[in-house]
Amino acid sequence: QSARLRKVKKIYTHDKCPDGYASAMILANALPDAEVHFHLPGTSAHARIPAEAGILFCDLSPPAARVEEFLAAQAIVLDHHETAADITTRFAAKDLGTYPLCYSGAVLASRVWDVLAADRPNREQRAWIIRNFASLISTRDTWSKTSPNWDKACEVSAFVRFMGEELLDRARVDTNGLVFTDFKTFDGGEIGRTLHQRTMDKLERVASEACTFMCNSGLQVAVITDGRSISDVSDICDVDLMVAFHYYTENNQPFLKLSLRSRPRNGRWFHCGNFSHRHGGGGHHGAAGYRSSSLLNPYETLKT
Repeated sequence: QSARLRKVKKIYTHDKCPDGYASAMILANALPDAEVHFHLPGTSAHARIPAEAGILFCDLSPPAARVEEFLAAQAIVLDHHETAADITTRFAAKDLGTYPLCYSGAVLASRVWDVLAADRPNREQRAWIIRNFASLISTRDTWSKTSPNWDKACEVSAFVRFMGEELLDRARVDTNGLVFTDFKTFDGGEIGRTLHQRTMDKLERVASEACTFMCNSGLQVAVITDGRSISDVSDICDVDLMVAFHYYTENNQPFLKLSLRSRPRNGRWFHCGNFSHRHGGGGHHGAAGYRSSSLLNPYETLKT
C-alpha cells in the first residue's frame, strides 16, 4: 500500500469529533502536502464529495449511494464504524481499505503513518508517540472506562475537540512528535483538564433536565438537547436509551439531527447503529446518529 498511500492528495475525515480531528492530525503529519476536509456523514456536502484519484477516507466512508464511483477511483477507505461494514468490506476486497473493523479512526491513521514514515529520523520514538496518542483517543472514542488511561484520554480528547482544525498546521510541520504528546508546551494539558472538568460539572444539571418516557417497545428513553455531552450524561441516567437532538437548516431546508447512546440493561441492549442505519445514518451498537428532513418530531421518531 505504500506507493498508493504516497499518491494521496485529499483526506476526508469525520467532522466535530475528537477521533476525526486526531485522525486528520496523524495523517497530515504523514502526508503534509495533502488537503484535509471534514464532513458529517449524511449531509449534502458529504454526498457531493467528488470521486477522484488520490483520496483517502478515515473515520468516514464515501456516500453509500456512490460506492461504485469511489471504487473505480481507487479511493482508500479506513472506517471503523460497525454500520459502515457493507462499504468497508468492498474496499478491503480490492485492497483499498481494512476489515474487520477495529479500534478507532486515529488507530487506523497511525497505521498509515507507520507505512509512510519508515525513513524518518527518530522513527521508533515518534511511532511510539503517535501510537500512544491514537490509543488515548481510541480509549475515549470506544468508551473504554475500565482503562487505567481513561482520565488522560478524556482530557486529551477534550483538548483535541476544543482546538479542532487549528491543530492541523502544527501537525503538518511537527518533526519530533511534540504536538501529539507534550500538550503542556501550549497549555494543552491544563486546557484539556479544565474543559473536561467543566463538562463534568454540567452533567448533573443536563441529566436532571432530561425528558424521560417509555416507548411502545418498553424501552426507557431519556431525551436531552445537548448532544455534546450525551455519552457522559448517559452514564448518569439509568435508562435503556439516551437521545440528544437539535434542529438546523441547510440550504433553507430544516433538519433534525439525533445522537443515540445505549447500554446493556435488564437483559437487552438497543442497537443504536442499526436504528440509525435505517434512517440513513450509522455508528456502533451503543453509539450512533443520523439526521432527518422528514421526521422532524424526535418523539414521533422514537416512540415505536
